[in-house]
Amino acid sequence: MPTLFKPRLRYRQVANKGWCVLSVLGVMLVAMVVTFLTTSPTKKWVVVWDDEFSGTKLDATKWGTRDEAGKYNHELEYYAPAQVAVQNGTLSITSQRRPYKRYPYMSGAVETKGKFFFLYGRAEVCARLPRGKGVWPSFWLLPEDRSWPPEIDVMEALGQEPSVIHMTNYWGTAGDHTLKSSIYAGSDFSRGWHTYQVDWEPGMIRWYVDGVQRFASTNGVPDKPMYLILNTAVGGDFSGSPDATTPFPQRYEIRYVRVWQQR
Repeated sequence: MPTLFKPRLRYRQVANKGWCVLSVLGVMLVAMVVTFLTTSPTKKWVVVWDDEFSGTKLDATKWGTRDEAGKYNHELEYYAPAQVAVQNGTLSITSQRRPYKRYPYMSGAVETKGKFFFLYGRAEVCARLPRGKGVWPSFWLLPEDRSWPPEIDVMEALGQEPSVIHMTNYWGTAGDHTLKSSIYAGSDFSRGWHTYQVDWEPGMIRWYVDGVQRFASTNGVPDKPMYLILNTAVGGDFSGSPDATTPFPQRYEIRYVRVWQQR
């Protein structure tokens, strides 16, 4: 007789185990639902500042123009506001072989210093670059508190190497600074429109060209608010001087500049 009850006992044991598993799964499901309902949504990238250059002149609420000689790297240009123009949805920075205030070249530079700055985010420019030996377009970030370093160079290009983009981060002190840099070799960036982007987060900087990550660094990541700069230098230690092969005028053309932050 006792053996007749063993199968039924095993059935009850299995059934009890089954209900136990279902009960645990139920508790887990309820916990997942509660977590989903009570956890804040994933942060998204939101545009916090932009300029699409849709007007007929530079927006003075967003940008200032430099009116000064190139201060660094033994450059040969004078930055004059007249070299900056907005027309047909494009910001143009024109560089010319024209003596001005004892400098052999004129060029332009715009910046958001004192108007817009941000701590961490994504900055992107859509641009067509100038070309020719000694021409040096850039898109970069400097601290709003006027210190240096740090500095983030989203994009630099040398006109004699129109297929190469330089990406750099500087940190340390003015008397003892360090940098980490990389290059990306692609198509001729003076022949069409391309995007140059940096994602700047605590402890990490990522650089992108045409939406594809080309470089990343965790070294010396800035932790202070920074502003935007667009300019074309002429000559200097990095690019070298223009020569007879360099065509002028040259134009650095920008369709838009946008900044996102996670919200």
